Amino acid sequence: MPLLLKGVPHPDDGRQAAAMGVAGLIGSNQGGRTLDTTPSTASVLARMAQAVDGLLPLINDGIRRSTDVLKALALGARGADRTL
Repeated sequence: MPLLLKGVPHPDDGRQAAAMGVAGLIGSNQGGRTLDTTPSTASVLARMAQAVDGLLPLINDGIRRSTDVLKALALGARGADRTL
């Protein structure tokens, strides 16, 4: 069964996940609602995309506007999911 990891904020963790055979990563800042010092998904997405170098897909979670989809794709995500 494919495994997707959500909320992986550091590129080293992304590289390790790729090496372990994880199917994909979901970038999420939903913890930012309670942990105000966590980095935003957008601020780490480009570094994460560079770290995994296409080995696994990155999906950006927490999209609120259609322009956020374009930003996520430009930063290296392969897909996006909206926040309810």
